[in-house]
Amino acid sequence: MVAPLYARLPPKLVGDLNALADRRLKDRDSADYSEHLAGHIERGAQVEVEPAELPARFRRSVLDLSADYVESQRRLGKCRPEPFELSFVDAWVVSQREKDFNPVHRHGGQLSGIVYLKVPRQINRRNFPEGCLEFVYGRSKPETFDFNGNRTVLPVVGDLYIFPAWLQHLVYPFYGRGERRSLSFNVNLSEGREE
Repeated sequence: MVAPLYARLPPKLVGDLNALADRRLKDRDSADYSEHLAGHIERGAQVEVEPAELPARFRRSVLDLSADYVESQRRLGKCRPEPFELSFVDAWVVSQREKDFNPVHRHGGQLSGIVYLKVPRQINRRNFPEGCLEFVYGRSKPETFDFNGNRTVLPVVGDLYIFPAWLQHLVYPFYGRGERRSLSFNVNLSEGREE
């Protein structure tokens, strides 16, 4: 299994991202991003966020964490990009309501990420896997004990995950009131210059 990087954002930064999401969701007609995404969002919305709109502290944190992630993969011998520079490609908010879901998909670019901004109470261990994110990796052949590397993540407000853009993933629907809100983004690596 390819392990995603996990980090926890401070509540103030989550609040800033929610305020930005609130503004973008109010302007959902001009910011609609659904034609670019795989989600089956009937009751909620998917809206674009220009990377420049993201709080500078968040952009710095994501790029620093992405650099740490790439470096960890390089040390494991899984990639060799030296030196490199990172930049945001795009970002979007997904506001999911009851029965909305995201089928298995992958992203373009090289790294992707998600941060949870709102999670309704009914998305919990008791109702698992409702509303959960699942990373899908490998294949399953129980007769040879070759189980796939699926990993299911229970969303928690403030949790952030960064992973290779090719890593397939899905989001299960949930049932009941409330909003499951996340901010997703893609980051690219480009060759950097040695100083």
